Formats: sequence, C-alpha cells, structure tokens
Amino acid sequence: MKTKLKIPPKAKRLLSELSKEADKRGTPLYLVGGAVRDFALGYSTRDLDFTVEGDPTPLVHFCAKLVNAKPVPFDSFGTWRLIGGKAWDIDFATTRKEEYPSPASLPVVSKPAPILEDLKRRDFTINAMALRLAGKGFPDLIDPFNGLKDLENKVIQILHPESFRDDPTRVFRAARYAGRLDFNCSEEILRLSYEALKAGYPQKLSRHRLSSEFLKILSEKDPNPILNQLRDWGYLDLIDPQLSALSWPDWKGLSAESRLGILAFSFRENAEKFLASLSLPRDISNAIVASLKIAREKSAPREELPKLSQEILKFLFPKISPSALLPLKISGKDLEALGINPGPAMGEWLKKISSLQWRGKIKSKSEAIRWLKKSIH
Repeated sequence: MKTKLKIPPKAKRLLSELSKEADKRGTPLYLVGGAVRDFALGYSTRDLDFTVEGDPTPLVHFCAKLVNAKPVPFDSFGTWRLIGGKAWDIDFATTRKEEYPSPASLPVVSKPAPILEDLKRRDFTINAMALRLAGKGFPDLIDPFNGLKDLENKVIQILHPESFRDDPTRVFRAARYAGRLDFNCSEEILRLSYEALKAGYPQKLSRHRLSSEFLKILSEKDPNPILNQLRDWGYLDLIDPQLSALSWPDWKGLSAESRLGILAFSFRENAEKFLASLSLPRDISNAIVASLKIAREKSAPREELPKLSQEILKFLFPKISPSALLPLKISGKDLEALGINPGPAMGEWLKKISSLQWRGKIKSKSEAIRWLKKSIH
C-alpha cells in the first residue's frame, strides 16, 4: 500500500541512508511498530525500531556510525541497541515468530521469519505496521491488519482472540495507548480483558513484569486516565488492592519515580512494603523511602537529600520552607561545644532543631546556636 507518512526531514535522511545500504547488501529492512504509527499520526519520535529478514549486524554497525552511537547486543533474539546517540533511540532485531506454550508465559522464539509473521506477533493493529525500507516496493507500507484504519477511527484493536491469554501485559498496554493517544478500546478488548482476568491469566504474571508495566504507566505524560481505566477493568488490583481506593493528584510534569513516591506516601504504614514489592533500582527505592521518613517526621534531613526525595517532598508540602529540605544546620560537635554530651539528651536537642528548621523557624547555623543557647540556659 502506497502511503505518505509524515516523516520529519531528519528522520527521512536517516531512513534514506539505511535504505541505500540495505539495498546494496540485498538485505530486507523494515521500520516497524511505534515509529510507523507515530509518523502516520503526524507525530515526531526519537524511537526507531528496525527489523531485518536475516542477520542485522552489518546494518547495525553502519547505522551506529551514522548516529555516532555504540552498538550493544541486547538479548538472544538477534536484537541490538544503539547506545549513546544524542538524536535517536534505535533498536535492530531479526524478524521472528513467537509461540506461547502456556498462558502468561514468555514466548518461544523462532527466527528468522517473514515480515508478516513478525507483525503477527505484535500487540495491536496500530503497532503491527511496517515501512519497507529496501527491496522491491520501497517505500511501501505493510499493513496486514488495517492499522491505518484503526488510527483514523481512534480505536485500539488486538490482533487475535488469544492475545490476552498469551500475554496479559497487553491489557495494561491497551489502557496506556488509549490514554496516551486519546483513543477508545474496542468492545473485543473490553470483553477479552474481563474474560482473561476471570480465567486467572494476568495473575500468572511475574511481579517483575507487573512492576515494569506499572512504571511505564507512571512515565506517561498524564497517567490518570490510564489508571482510571485499569481500575474500572479490575487490573489495578494486580499491582496492589490499595491503589483502587486512591485518587490521583494533578502531577503533570513529574517523573515516574516522583509519582511513585507520592503514591507510596498514601499507603501510610504499608508504603515500604508496597515499594519492596516492586522491581526498583536500589537508589530509587532508597530516595523514596528517605522522603517518606522525612514526610512522616516533619523534620529537616541530617544529610543532603537526593533530587528525587526533594521533588517528592516539595509536591507533598507545596508551602514548605526552602530551608526545610537542606541538611540540618548544626551537628553533634556543635552541641558538644555548648556543653551537651553525646547521648539521649543530644538526640532530643537535634530533633528539636530539626523540627524548627522544617517549619522555617531556623534558617541558618547561627540562628540554631542562638536558639540553643537561649533554650539551654
């Protein structure tokens, strides 16, 4: 099918160079998935996914030089990721076929496969399109599942009735795409998502896969309609039942990690347990826990806070004093100089100063020492 995708000039130049190289090598090359969808919608994107019928390695290294990036093998399925490029996030893969031996299991992969087989394994019709970049018919759009029509109708459609049985994370992605693009989910998605939940397929997902989908939702520009949709479908309970009782704040512009910290604060005494259940990097988890501790105690920190902790606390306490999040203005040595020996009494004085600094009553070391001298004597 001939089509005029709205490809930005910079992307068009890169695709043209890759097309020439692929033609020279006689290698069938395709742009697939999200980039094709976004170009059809007239959106720009820095995420480019390419697939090759055969070994992608020569084209990977050619492209890496074009964009000044480092090629890194990504998995055992013939996937490469170009790391360090400033303008693009680029992946290459070998076309492949997937089969799911049991519900919610990881797929068994066979490669290489014809491009049509590769498109069959994808999640939604709007993501199952490819732009042929080399070979006879370039630059044809390959759209075997009428993805363009669904884009025009603003609807999310799955490719086959077993989709949610094979991979229940697609339910989360359906809600995410619907929220991001302001599309509707098809009646089939609504019905099959309910049937999958009733059959227990999503419950078989690992905690790691559920956590990954949840963090992707929190990374969206506005996660609120997505979270509302998943709550209506009953899928939010799979992350944590307490989420369904929460209301979502106006947190546009915040990072996914900050949003997670804000949600965790709503969990009160269960916050740390909730965070521990997610697959989080240690530094992220520690920063969120640090912000929760300070938010509960309402006291200035003893040491410099990570930027993530500060962002969470500034959202939770929008009228907070600037000095509240700075490290405590005095130390144990300062108290010793004033005649207070290490022990419980010193801890109490530090706690009092910390509380005053949180409330903006003390903003400097000199103010803290003056208050101490007055209070001690």
